[in-house]
Amino acid sequence: MQRSAIRQSGFRWFYLLFFLSGFPALIYQIVWQRTLFAIYGVNMESVTVVVSAFMLGLGLGSLGGGRISRNADVPLLLLFGGIELGIAAYGVASLPIFHAVARFTAGAAPLETGLLSFALVLFPTVLMGATLPLLVAQLVKLSGNVGRSVGILYFVNTLGSAAACFVAALFTMRYLGMSGSVAVAAALNVVVGSSVIAMHFRWRGHARKRSEGPTGAASTLLPFPLAMALATVAGFLSLCYEIVWYRLYSFATAGPAQCFAFVLGAFLALLAPNTQEIMTHPWETKRASLLS
Repeated sequence: MQRSAIRQSGFRWFYLLFFLSGFPALIYQIVWQRTLFAIYGVNMESVTVVVSAFMLGLGLGSLGGGRISRNADVPLLLLFGGIELGIAAYGVASLPIFHAVARFTAGAAPLETGLLSFALVLFPTVLMGATLPLLVAQLVKLSGNVGRSVGILYFVNTLGSAAACFVAALFTMRYLGMSGSVAVAAALNVVVGSSVIAMHFRWRGHARKRSEGPTGAASTLLPFPLAMALATVAGFLSLCYEIVWYRLYSFATAGPAQCFAFVLGAFLALLAPNTQEIMTHPWETKRASLLS
C-alpha cells in the first residue's frame, strides 16, 4: 500500500515538474533567437540556426540520456536534478556569452559566425534532451508501462513548452525583457532541479525495479531501421513546415517581434496531444505489459 501511494505521488510530481521544465527551454529558445538578431540581423538565418541547434541538441541529448539510463546503478533523479541546475547556470550566463560572441565575430564570415552560434545553442540543448529518457526510465520503474511513461511525459513537457511561447511573447519579453526572461527560466530550472533532487533522497529507500521479462514476448510493427528512417523523414518535414510557416506568418503580419513565439507555440500546442495519444495507444500498453 505504501509503495502504491509512493508511485501515485511520484506520477503527479513527475508530470508537474516536467511540465514546468518545458517552460525554460522555450523561453531560452525565444530569447536566444532574439539575441542572435544582433549577429545576423532580423532574417531567416537566426531562426534556422536556433531551431536546428535545438532539434539536434535534443536528439543527441536523448540518445546520450537513453544510454546512461540503461545503467542500473545510475541515480536517475539525482542526475536529472543536476542537469536542470546545469541548464540554469548556463542560462544565467547565456546573454553575456552571446553578446561577447557578437563582438568577437563582428565582420567575420557568415559561416564562421553561424557555426559558433550553433555550437553555443547546441551545448545546453544536449543537456535538455537528456532529461526525458532519464525521467522516463525512472517512471517506468514505478509504472512498468513504457508507452504511457513516454507519452504522458512528452505530452506535458511539450504542453509546457507551448505555454511558454505565449507567456514569453505576451508577458516576460514585454515586461521583463530578455535578461528578466532568462532569470525566470533559470529560476524554474532551479525549482525543478532542486525538487527532483529532494525526491531522490526521499524515495531512494523505496526504489523498486521491475524485473525485465523476455524481450521476444511481443512483435514489433516495423523493422527498427525502417522506423528510424520514417521518423527522420517525419522530423525533417515537420521542421521544414515550421520554418516555412514562420516565414509566411512573418510576411503576413509585417514581422512583429512576437511572431516566432506565436508560430512555435501553436506548433507545439497542436503537437502535444498527438504525442500523448500515439504513445499510449492500446497496442503499446499491451506490449509494455508483456515486456514487464
